[in-house]
Amino acid sequence: MGKRFLWGFSLPVSIYLAVSVWFILKLASLTHGHNFYTIDDAYIHMAISKNFALYGVYGITKYYFSNASSSPLWTFMISGMFKILGLKIWIPLLLASAFAILDIFLIYRIFKERRVPLAVASITSLLLIFLTSMWGLTFTGLEHLLQIGLMLMILYISTDAIFKDRRFKHIVILSALASIVRPETWALIVGVAFLFLISGRWKKSILYLGLSFLPVVAFGIWSVSHGNGFFPNTYYLKGMKGKGFTDLIFYVPKLTHISAQASLVLSVAYLLIFTRPRRSLRNFIIISLVGFAIVLLLGMFNNLPAFISGGIFVDRYYLTDLTALVFAVALLLSKIVAILLPLDYKRRNLNWSAEDTMSYLLFIVLIAHFHRGGFGWFFRYEAYLIFLTIAILPILMRRVGVLSLWHRLGLLVISIPLVIRGFTVLKDIVPAVQITYLKNYNLAVFVKKHFNGIGIALDDIGYVSFLSEAKVVDFVGLGTYDVARAIYEGKFNTSTMRALAKKYDIKLAILRPSWYVKYGGLPGEWLVVGTWKVPDIYYPGSNFLTVMAVDSNYTDTLIRYLQEASSYLPPEVDIRILPPTPLGKLMR
Repeated sequence: MGKRFLWGFSLPVSIYLAVSVWFILKLASLTHGHNFYTIDDAYIHMAISKNFALYGVYGITKYYFSNASSSPLWTFMISGMFKILGLKIWIPLLLASAFAILDIFLIYRIFKERRVPLAVASITSLLLIFLTSMWGLTFTGLEHLLQIGLMLMILYISTDAIFKDRRFKHIVILSALASIVRPETWALIVGVAFLFLISGRWKKSILYLGLSFLPVVAFGIWSVSHGNGFFPNTYYLKGMKGKGFTDLIFYVPKLTHISAQASLVLSVAYLLIFTRPRRSLRNFIIISLVGFAIVLLLGMFNNLPAFISGGIFVDRYYLTDLTALVFAVALLLSKIVAILLPLDYKRRNLNWSAEDTMSYLLFIVLIAHFHRGGFGWFFRYEAYLIFLTIAILPILMRRVGVLSLWHRLGLLVISIPLVIRGFTVLKDIVPAVQITYLKNYNLAVFVKKHFNGIGIALDDIGYVSFLSEAKVVDFVGLGTYDVARAIYEGKFNTSTMRALAKKYDIKLAILRPSWYVKYGGLPGEWLVVGTWKVPDIYYPGSNFLTVMAVDSNYTDTLIRYLQEASSYLPPEVDIRILPPTPLGKLMR
């Protein structure tokens, strides 16, 4: 890299690090160094990493195997660091920060190779940090910044690997790693394999697909051998319901988490990208994008006032009647385009440029994400889409040349919600970290002090599993396969809960009873002995827990421990002792 590009690279990295350090110092002061993460999920990874590093058990506790991580590679990386440095809670923060800097570096390398002007490279990098909410991603302590880097590299070298018989080993290695980072990468891998097939390299297509998914298959077999499902538990809970063949063709969503200012970026970007297909295909593209835009604009403007004030929680837009139909038709047309476009290129003997390949593959990923991907919760699920799109826009713009007035207006329109989104994430980091400390850390301290080796049912498992040695059973299902399987099969009910309590020798439960009404309710004979509440600084409505004795013989012991807790927990933790009362009586 030239000196000018190195200086340009240092500017966004310096800004990223300066703001990150400011947050770290502030958060360390607020939480006394006990938490740096906005969500409890970071500690689920850390719990599994701890148990694997110390006991050789891949699970949320050392007592049983649990395929609870949707990102095995990230979990193994943390586990390796734990093995070397010890159980330090700042290790995921360090890894996330390192990958954020690596992502910025990769963009600069790509811009240099594509001869993007330095000023454009610097501005784009700053936009990537802010509009992708890289600080928000950093302080989740999760794998999304690693995912972004891997997908960016796969996108960039795909043309060489597919059409120029170069870098095949590189793309295989990157894809194999990406396949066990996030499931969203699978659509990109399938897209690359499809282009190998279209280009007449069917043997390479099969080889690439097999090698790329080899880690997924190997990990799945390992999981099944330990009595769990082939996929991580979260897939059964969130991603694998209602997957009929007709659903794949014509998907009509009942609810989508599209606060999709993120997706508006993509819509406008693809109006820039697809300039070479024939008119008929171009019409399909435009119609599908217009369909997306109608739904997304309706959702954005309907929710804009609440989005500005409520921020991260306004991430759900209900699609009903006409909007659901428009969205489904748009998605169907996009699927048709995804199949016809490369066939059209082949029929007309057109050569695929790097811009063609990157934009097509990103289009494939967009369709897949709209179909089953998530939106929301610090906008981490769709962050890779925003990053990749903004990253390749300067390259695509150089190809298009001078932007028309419509293109400029489109870019202006999409910048408004993304800027709002960026500020929202920044202001939400501190209260989210603070509530995770008050709720999850202090609950973990309580459990560690009194219940190591004891069976306990929870629905907030991360920090408790990481800090303590309790026999945690996750009644949401993310950490316990028995629960995930029962929910997936529609068999999770009150009787199932009783059976789980017996199987895992559960003595107490600290849960939110209202969450389980849809399953028939928690067992009515469980004795409520107290409540546990922290202020609604963040995640309003979910900071109130009910403490129950599952084993009635454990009632007096549990009450005594609750009484002791008020002497060592901070005053923000409001613990109230209640006369032992059957839950069924209170829920009437």
